[in-house]
Amino acid sequence: MKFSLEIEVLPADPSGATGSGRHAIIVVADPEHETDITPTFLRRHYGLTPGETEIALMVMNGGDVKDIAERMSVSPSTVKTHLQHVFDKTGTHRQADLIRLLLGLRSPCR
Repeated sequence: MKFSLEIEVLPADPSGATGSGRHAIIVVADPEHETDITPTFLRRHYGLTPGETEIALMVMNGGDVKDIAERMSVSPSTVKTHLQHVFDKTGTHRQADLIRLLLGLRSPCR
């Protein structure tokens, strides 16, 4: 039986300093199983707007500010503003923290 997984390595620094390169988050996803996190859940639970929800989910799936801006046809500054609102509403401070939070909301593999 063959199957494939998607693996992504994201920089993470628990101290909050940038560029240390000492920590990483490794995200392993099974493309056959979608996340159980629905946009409706994020909007209701955290009070996110539809745009903030879309950005949060793109970040969870490995998107960076530039990629998200291009996909949404908005400026990187707009993405950063929305992302800051997501951080404020979810109690996170960095993209790595947000990813940890959102991945923790996933149900275990079936």
